[in-house]
Formats: sequence, structure tokens, C-alpha cells
Amino acid sequence: FPYDFAVGSTTVYVVVVDVHGNTKTCFFTVVVEDHESPSVECPNPLYPYPVDEDGCTAHLNFAAFSSDNCGVEATSYFIGDTPISFPYDFPVGSTIVYVLVTDIHGNKTTCSFPANFSLPWAWLSGDGLITGKEFLESIPDL
Repeated sequence: FPYDFAVGSTTVYVVVVDVHGNTKTCFFTVVVEDHESPSVECPNPLYPYPVDEDGCTAHLNFAAFSSDNCGVEATSYFIGDTPISFPYDFPVGSTIVYVLVTDIHGNKTTCSFPANFSLPWAWLSGDGLITGKEFLESIPDL
């Protein structure tokens, strides 16, 4: 001892021998449970994104960062009760995205973040006129 017991049930057998060779045995069970929820950090979009040229949606990826002491089994994304996957076509306006993280022992935690999208726009840069779509394509996935 010390011994690092894994999550679950482990039977420990003990044999004691005295100086005269007499023995005594016993056993006990060690039960280790994981009650620690995973951690999750939602993305923090800092500004409204322009929608695509169609003017109706913005095709984007977002990713939450998650970790757990025993391991993350799944990270799921929702809008309301509807599961979504990325890339996702976000509509104009504000959409709240919910994130559910589940660890390998069924513990769960959540977070949410707003995804805001505005109508297409353009501006003049040193290289000429840049549209909202060109700007969007220049941003790495968050």
C-alpha cells in the first residue's frame, strides 16, 4: 500500500502470519465511484458573424473544450431540444447553443453560448472590397 484503485469494486484479500507461523485471513471490498462531473468551456463568440451570400444562414463550426478525471464519452450540441452537428446553418439573428458533456461513468455537465448573425455586409480594406462571406471564410473555426 498505497494502491490506486480503479472505479468499480475490488476485493482485497489479507493474509497475516505471526512469528510462530500462525495465519489468519480476511477480505474486504473497496468500492470506488466517480461522482465528479466533467468540465466544459463553451466558445465565446465575440461579435456577430455575417450570414452567407444567400442572406438567410451562416454555415459555421463551433467547438466546446471538455475534460474529465476519468474520460469524456460524448460532447453533444443542441438548439432547444434539437441535437445539431457542425458545420451548422445558423439563421439570421441570435441562437443559443447548448452543450452537454457526458463522462465515461454517466456524469454530465452543460454550458451554453449565443451565436449571433447579421445580414451580409461589405467594407473596403487595403485589398479592395471584402464581402461578409469572404470575411467569414478567412476566420478559422472556433
